[in-house]
Formats: sequence, C-alpha cells, structure tokens
Amino acid sequence: MEKKIQRFFLKNHIEPTEIKYIKREEGKTCIYLIDGRIVETYTPLKAIVDELPVDEFLSINKGIVAATCRIVNIKDDLYTMRDGSIFKGRARMPRLLKYEHEKKFNTSKKSQELEIFDDCPLPFALVGIEYDHDGHELDYIVHYANDACLRLFDKQEENVLNQSLYLFNIEKKTLVLIADVALNGGQRVFQFLSVPRAIQCYQPEDGFCALLMMPE
Repeated sequence: MEKKIQRFFLKNHIEPTEIKYIKREEGKTCIYLIDGRIVETYTPLKAIVDELPVDEFLSINKGIVAATCRIVNIKDDLYTMRDGSIFKGRARMPRLLKYEHEKKFNTSKKSQELEIFDDCPLPFALVGIEYDHDGHELDYIVHYANDACLRLFDKQEENVLNQSLYLFNIEKKTLVLIADVALNGGQRVFQFLSVPRAIQCYQPEDGFCALLMMPE
C-alpha cells in the first residue's frame, strides 16, 4: 500500500475489510465503514481504490466503489447493499428486456460458436445471468462447460448444463463480480475457493460471462 494512504488508514483506524463503500460527495471522498463511521478526505477516490484488493471492491459508477462482499443483489442497473443502500450502476439492459433476451438465447448457435473449446486443455465455461418470470432473483445459469471444466469440478455434463452456478460452491462476492462483467463488460481475474488457479472472466455477449481457468 502506498505510504500516504497507509498512514491515512492507520490514523483513522481503517481496515479494508471494514469498508462498506466509498463515495465522492461534495468534493470529498467519503469512506463508509461497517461500524457506522464515515471518514472524509480530499484524497481522490481513485488514489484510495488503487490501494485496495482489486477482487474485493467493485466500481459501481464513476463516484461509487463498493465492497463486493457487501453487495446483496444486482437488479437492472441497481446495486443493493447489506445496509439497504441502493446505488445506480452502469448496467445497460432493462430487467425485463434482459429476461426476454436470455429466453431467446439460441442454443444451436451457441453450441456451434463454443465447440472450439470442446478439446481445449484449459477449463472453460459460459454463464448467463437470469431472472425469474417477474424479473426478480438473480441467478447464474451454466450454458456450456468443456470436458476440462467438468473434470476439474468432478461433474457430469447432464448435472451442470442449464443448472445454477451455485453448484460449484462459489463465494457470493465472486458471483457479484461475474454478474458485473456479464451486465457491464470488462474483464476480471479472480479465484474460486475450490480451485487453486486464476480464472479470467470476460463478456462475450450482453448478459453472459465466459470463464477461462488458467494453468496452475
């Protein structure tokens, strides 16, 4: 951690694990902590965020960064926090439009496009972000997993395809990162607790996240 930021954290008794979210308000950077304190500083938000664990915090919009473990739901472009705060993010597709978009997903076209990964030695999977019929309850549906991925997780294809990613025992904060990539684009690198290797995720199409698991 950069010494100036480190001194600031020590002076104000701030631990990264105790941060709920950080906001820009009236020209100041305001750090909201789980103990109820709000620590203000004129240090730019980016300067502080750059010193925090990259897989532990998510940029919701230009002026708000939140701890991934404190996000309980993403719905449309709204991010709901554990304390009840709701922030407007960058997601582009309205909830019901996205629901219809996912239901029209062309399975045969998907199979043709992804067959190049069938014999790939690296585990690869494609996950779609879905809602129920009322547009509620975020879920993560596995649309494709190559043989290497099935072997890695010791799963059979029929027990994985069209099933929830929750089958893989993935942390909630990691699911939030996957959802953000699927809805907003960009790339992320993280790890599953059950897999000792880096996993790169990216958005091949709106509403979907591809997961490529790198060599150990």
